[in-house]
Amino acid sequence: EREERAELGDDREAGALAEVLASMKELNTSLVAAVRGETEVYGFLCLRDDRLRDAYTPEEIVILRALAAQAASAVESLRLYERLRDRDRLAALGEMAAGLAHEIRNPLGSIKASAQFLAESAEPAGKRDPSHEFLGIIVEEVDRLNRVVSSFLDYARPTAGSHEPLDPTATVERTLQLLRPELGPELVLAMELAPSLPAVRIDPERLRQVLLNLIQNAAQAMDGRGKLSIRTSVLERTVEIAVSDTGPGLPARVRENLFVPFVTTKDRGTGLGLAISQRIVSAAGGRIEARAS
Repeated sequence: EREERAELGDDREAGALAEVLASMKELNTSLVAAVRGETEVYGFLCLRDDRLRDAYTPEEIVILRALAAQAASAVESLRLYERLRDRDRLAALGEMAAGLAHEIRNPLGSIKASAQFLAESAEPAGKRDPSHEFLGIIVEEVDRLNRVVSSFLDYARPTAGSHEPLDPTATVERTLQLLRPELGPELVLAMELAPSLPAVRIDPERLRQVLLNLIQNAAQAMDGRGKLSIRTSVLERTVEIAVSDTGPGLPARVRENLFVPFVTTKDRGTGLGLAISQRIVSAAGGRIEARAS
């Protein structure tokens, strides 16, 4: 067919067929069937028989295509099963977390109240008790444990809230308005917002939570000094919100585990902020990823 196309002067089609032949030669195959799902190609079935030039009949090719379709269906069924299994696991984890939080928060509240009472009574007028400092540490650490428990609950519980269509640009602008006083004078904020974006189905409070986490992480990575950029764009009906900074970046080994719960590079971080953000975005049908600039 390539030779016929070349003789007819159809150089474009002949060139495309030549590329196909070159690719098949590299794969050492004479017959290729795509394992194609609804939205992507999972792989290829490649066959070769050197005994004959035309080794496969049209009927056999039809059978191979049917086999490729069955393979694609099996891959999609497996992915669906994995999603259902993860959902059931997270549901059980959420129930356990609710009970665990209840059991932990009650004694934490008692410990904090007792430490505060002792701190007030252990400091006579004009005289400082040395134990007062340690009581303050107890209160501070109780507050930190309470934040860890709350973050764990946010990760374990299924995301709730309204999923009515919203304007993502308005949510980005509102989030920046809330955060701007906290960013500091030495941090330069650059915004590149698309003039009009399609509405997205996500709870506005959840989207704001994701943005707050990403922007605060970027600001902390630069120690409050540098350039923080927020860009919105749309590609093939997909809205992208990009947060970038001029910080030192993350090593490859850290990026690989960036969304794993309880993995953190901060001294006092819980390691759940990005994991929660990933759950929120995934529940809305999107994805979140980190890229090295």
